[in-house]
Amino acid sequence: MSRTSIIIPCHNGAEYIGQTIGSVLEQTRPVREIIVVVDNSHDRSADIARSFGRPVKVCHVSFGMASKTRNFGAKLSSGDHLLFLDADDLLSPYAIQGLEDALEKQPQGIAYIPWQRLEQIDNKWVERPPSIPPQRAGDDLLAGWLSGRYYPPCCLLWSSDAFKRIGGWSEETCPNDDGDLAGRALVGGIPFQKASEGFAYYRRIPELASLSGQRFTSQGLRSRLRVAEKLIAWLEERGKVEAYQEPLACTFQEIHRDAREKEFSEIANRCIQILNMYDLERAAKRNERRNRIARLKRRARRNIFPFSKWPERKRGFDFEVDTGKLAFQRAQTNPRPLGTNLPTHNVPQDPAVSVIIPTYNRAQLVVRAIESVRSQSLTDIEILVIDDASTDQTEAAVAGIEDSRIRYFRQQSNQDVSAARNRGLREARGRYIAFLDSDDEWLPGKLEAQIDRFETLPESVGLVYTGSVQRYDDGTERVFTPEHKGKVLAQILRTNITDTGSASVVIRRNVIRVVGFFDETIPAMEDYDYWIRVARFYEFDFVPQVLARYHESHSIDRRSRIPHKDKEAREQLFAKYHRLYEQHELVNQFHTISADRLLQRYQVSDRKGALRASLKAIGANPRKRKAYRLSVQSVAPRRIWPAIRNLGSLLNRNQPRGV
Repeated sequence: MSRTSIIIPCHNGAEYIGQTIGSVLEQTRPVREIIVVVDNSHDRSADIARSFGRPVKVCHVSFGMASKTRNFGAKLSSGDHLLFLDADDLLSPYAIQGLEDALEKQPQGIAYIPWQRLEQIDNKWVERPPSIPPQRAGDDLLAGWLSGRYYPPCCLLWSSDAFKRIGGWSEETCPNDDGDLAGRALVGGIPFQKASEGFAYYRRIPELASLSGQRFTSQGLRSRLRVAEKLIAWLEERGKVEAYQEPLACTFQEIHRDAREKEFSEIANRCIQILNMYDLERAAKRNERRNRIARLKRRARRNIFPFSKWPERKRGFDFEVDTGKLAFQRAQTNPRPLGTNLPTHNVPQDPAVSVIIPTYNRAQLVVRAIESVRSQSLTDIEILVIDDASTDQTEAAVAGIEDSRIRYFRQQSNQDVSAARNRGLREARGRYIAFLDSDDEWLPGKLEAQIDRFETLPESVGLVYTGSVQRYDDGTERVFTPEHKGKVLAQILRTNITDTGSASVVIRRNVIRVVGFFDETIPAMEDYDYWIRVARFYEFDFVPQVLARYHESHSIDRRSRIPHKDKEAREQLFAKYHRLYEQHELVNQFHTISADRLLQRYQVSDRKGALRASLKAIGANPRKRKAYRLSVQSVAPRRIWPAIRNLGSLLNRNQPRGV
């Protein structure tokens, strides 16, 4: 039996959906199911879909957003493979067979087929070549995608693993959501496998009649820019910007050209800023030179060989594509048992909040953390306990708590906290995601206060944090009060404005589709790294009350306490975000803090590392004096450090303002 589920979002698609479903039913390899998610339709779309009988399943929703409708259909699917068709797309008869055979070679990847454009001529939908640039020599799929080689959803067969790994469709209002999904998969390293047979038809609807036709509007251009910024940020975090300079420059040049032509100066100026920030000016000039030469060659070829111009299209030479029409006609003329109708009340509803608790060998502490969640006044939650291959009684301790909201997952091997959190993010079903380490706890009313705050905020706010208290072994406490909200990128580059850990933070679910998952390579401060990435694309807000408690105990193993891991993490942070630190003139401050931490962190000093960091700080801004003092401390005996600090304080008092 086929392993493929077809997901078709539909809004008033009665004109085309019959042929679309018919093209699926005419496949040489039958699919497992066809899930039609009807979103606020007022025509006969649902009736037409049900008329095909099995394996069609119909569900009615009121989302008003194709990407959310697709995610909903994916949640209802039972297949191991997913293919997303728009209600006006078509598949050739061998498409599914070719895609499934290709996916067998990459079981956790994505298979793809070529596509053709359907264009309406003389009231007939006829086949035309895809409106994308040719593949350049040496370009891989990502370079081609950035240069405009677009693959619509009807071309891609996703393994369920690949779809889960990428986080699904972004649920922001975005005319370029399909390009965003494929781009994230390519940057995320998900393998693509080309099928040896089959192709898809992508119908070209008149401009502004479809989302793709809105690409030149203000909203369309902003969406294209946001997707491009997202992908260049992902590439930057992976150290791959230099490898894709020319394709990236091509992407921002195209958006800049379209924005300037439509007189959207803000968008055009932002493209220029990004080209400058990532040193893409030379690549942009090379692209312009290459395009100019290509135009001259085409002009010369047409002047020398005028007969090579396309002749006027003659009537009768355009044959209408009738794939799927026969199956549609049979469904209308031969009554069949109606396809399965999925009533809305039978569809599983998402909880408001998914609480992710990673744990490793903390059987007693994790019970305390879970109980602090269960005592929250907000009850519409799920609790995801991710056991990172514990060797103690963690599983038995969690199983002893009787609560149907708890979902327990055990990692096959110990992979550290980032991998555990990522497992939780991929399993989460809530509209919001909350984090709680197993040695910390929440105070009553935390979730309700944060979700109530979120409900009053625009979608531009992606993270809400709270006040917190840090309790030490000796019973003393340190209270943290939030201060920063709005666009906080500059502030969070200076310091972790959410305080320590992750227990105070709640994010929107869609954040993971914009910034990705936790970095599993960073040896410490993985939560701080993630908040920086969130701040690049979202605003922050806070609830001022103290609603989370961190337990700071030397008996608990925290990676951030290990000096060499702290050092490696800071080096990795600067390597990932050095352009941002340069843009906000924070390079000196970053290296100065690194030098100070290397000298003072947990009474363990790394003199050579501190000297290197302080010299980098001096090189970034010689006028800042603290780095000089730290450089002297790094080579001086510890007994004279107080005198050096006192001298530094005296010099700072005499230092002119602004230095």
